[in-house]
Amino acid sequence: MYLEESDMRIGFYVAALFFLFLSGAVNAQNDDSMDSFRARVRSEFGSFRENAYKEYNDFRQKANEEYVKFMREKWVELGAEPPIEIPKVKPVPIPEFKENEPLPAPIEMDYDEVITPPAPQPQPTPIAPVPEVPDYRNTELAFQFYGTNCSVRVPAGNKAGLARLDEDAVADLWTEFCGEEYNNLLIDCINMRDDMRLSDWAYFTMLGDLSKSYLGDTNAAVVLWGFLFNQTGYAIRMGYYENRLYLLVALQDQFITSRLHYEVDGELFCVASVPAGMAPDMMHVMPYRFHGEKKMDMNIYTVQDLAWQPTQPRLMQSAFDPEVSVSLSVNKNLIDFYNEYPRTCTLPDPAGTSCWKFYADAPLNDKVKGELYPVLRRAIQGKGEIEAANIIIHFLQTTLEYRLDDEVWGGDRPFFAEETLFYPYNDCEDRAILFSRLIRDLLGLDVVLVYLPNHLATAVAFSEPLNGRYYLIDGRKYYYCEPTASPYADVGWMHEDYWNVNPSIIKLRN
Repeated sequence: MYLEESDMRIGFYVAALFFLFLSGAVNAQNDDSMDSFRARVRSEFGSFRENAYKEYNDFRQKANEEYVKFMREKWVELGAEPPIEIPKVKPVPIPEFKENEPLPAPIEMDYDEVITPPAPQPQPTPIAPVPEVPDYRNTELAFQFYGTNCSVRVPAGNKAGLARLDEDAVADLWTEFCGEEYNNLLIDCINMRDDMRLSDWAYFTMLGDLSKSYLGDTNAAVVLWGFLFNQTGYAIRMGYYENRLYLLVALQDQFITSRLHYEVDGELFCVASVPAGMAPDMMHVMPYRFHGEKKMDMNIYTVQDLAWQPTQPRLMQSAFDPEVSVSLSVNKNLIDFYNEYPRTCTLPDPAGTSCWKFYADAPLNDKVKGELYPVLRRAIQGKGEIEAANIIIHFLQTTLEYRLDDEVWGGDRPFFAEETLFYPYNDCEDRAILFSRLIRDLLGLDVVLVYLPNHLATAVAFSEPLNGRYYLIDGRKYYYCEPTASPYADVGWMHEDYWNVNPSIIKLRN
């Protein structure tokens, strides 16, 4: 749990007392005073723990007092940055494979750039351990987060509120939330983040649902939302326009394409507390930093542990091998979460090419893998890399139905791998993302995404020799793979329209 993991200093002291215990135990046995020795150790540890928590609490309290002092100063009037528009992708026809078309001898292809994602960073933690208040009078607040029942401890009695919206009123409410009566709530939130393996965006969203469940859709709820996110360790700013308060968050060299951003002291902050289109293009923003704050990461590195709500089973059967057949359900709660995940790119990326790695690097749900992967593993058992990869790519080419996003969604709409297994229609980017996930999980091979004009495919670093077209990346050959080919195509095949096109290469976590 959070307290056990974060209180390292106490852990070091326990180790020291252990050695003292060993050395003292012998003397205690000789003097027949083991009980008194144990009592002394417990007393010393209890005293140290109490002093350590007081020291931590004092440090956190002083940091908040300093923050509140700045919060009372006049907030800065700022205008939003111009929206970062992703160029619209022009739909292209599905690549047609000509029957019996031979693969050429290996041909090296050129490319324009390689986009390398930054290494993931640990999720933020509070600047000091937050001590639990076991004797405080709390009540349970139950709420739902994407179909998942959650509960936290909140102070019993009157709920906090904002009588007016100005700097002093917000500072007063923040000070109230700093009281120890809210410690258990913060601890419960951090433990839920860790237990449910929530990404930063999922955690931020969950705190919003919690705050609104407790205080309603009010400005006070926005302050609580920002307080909980900030005290967990994340960088936030607050801003107001007319009678509404907004919450802004800092991202790790990333931007959300559908949200307004404000530059605050040279850093971009995204208006994240309201849906796209609801944020004002001018507001008064609190520009002050909190001690040790860290930016949030929009990547999803772990399976979000939401309650399992199975969708209606979908039959997927390969046209190449009738035994490669599976009746597959996915988690409807996870589909709902993915549906509201905002499209994100890394900075700088004016073309928006980096957005697909956020989808491709998200893992598949364990239950989905439990249904799908045994079927595919039986099909590829005993096969070499090339033959196994062809079984997987043919499975996707012949079981998924292609349809342009413009026809289905009215615009470009990338899918997470889970979504491609759920929705009846998909396009090139969705198949490339799912294929990259299957190859990495089932064959353990490195995969990159290949962005050609208005088209997304993949390339795989096979260790076996094969014919076809490849890109030389970091000294390794990545062979082009086209999951969108119609009716099917082997790995290594590339449609002639792309032979003389230099793509962007997007590296994935492998």
